[in-house]
Amino acid sequence: MQYPLWIIQYWVELISIRRIRQKWAKADESLQKQSKRRHGDPGVVRDVYNALSCLPWSGKIRGFSTSVGTEYLAAYATTEWLNDEHITHMLDLLRCDVIREGLSESVEVESVWFLLKLKEGYSDQEKYTSHQSYRWIRRQGQALGTGTCEQLVSIGNDGENHWIALVMDFTRGTVFYGDSLGKKISDHLREMLDWWIHLHTGRHFDYRDLPITQQQDSYSCGLLAWLALAVFLFKGKYRLADPSCVAQERLKVLLRIAEKHHENMDFETSSHGFKFTFQ
Repeated sequence: MQYPLWIIQYWVELISIRRIRQKWAKADESLQKQSKRRHGDPGVVRDVYNALSCLPWSGKIRGFSTSVGTEYLAAYATTEWLNDEHITHMLDLLRCDVIREGLSESVEVESVWFLLKLKEGYSDQEKYTSHQSYRWIRRQGQALGTGTCEQLVSIGNDGENHWIALVMDFTRGTVFYGDSLGKKISDHLREMLDWWIHLHTGRHFDYRDLPITQQQDSYSCGLLAWLALAVFLFKGKYRLADPSCVAQERLKVLLRIAEKHHENMDFETSSHGFKFTFQ
């Protein structure tokens, strides 16, 4: 028996829809549990449901530097480990704060790829100063070295699925390192940073701990690293999270992403007929 060729695409789409639905169902289950907890703000859960009620259940998240589907938002309502795309969303939010506060000329919020590119350049020092692939990271080093930019902040992966926060403060000649597991900066990372900083500034920096909440689970490192950077830059606007309240903090991030998405969304062309629903 022969089947029409379109049946293949049909099953591919059906599997994709089922996968997306499962993510949202998991998020709904988690939200229901959070709404029944004694601690926390039930209003946050209600706000999340309200935000999701007018969100397309599929399609792209708008207003961010990474192009992923709206189902990625479901992770913020669960205990799922936040990946590169999620951290990129959060760094984009921080970058918006920097611009809003008029700090874009003095503070650079770098992507999750910064430390990976730095590691690559450190291993390929002969090509670093001239090769095209290192142009953007050289430009950052030159801006910091000439005083055009004063601070560089980023979130990086230590190579073991664990996010850390990093601040290079060129006005104070200090590197701030924050690890929610309480670990000190590795010798290798310190060597890489020393090399890059000295290459572009001719200086040697001190190293200090960046205040950060100590995690009590296996999945909150990304959120806590982001909050550590936010508090460093905007002490009056943000505060470090209580370890018992990380679920609420994740929901607050989800709300901000949903808000920015709605601000950049053309409802007529992208959401007509695609209301979000858990049912």
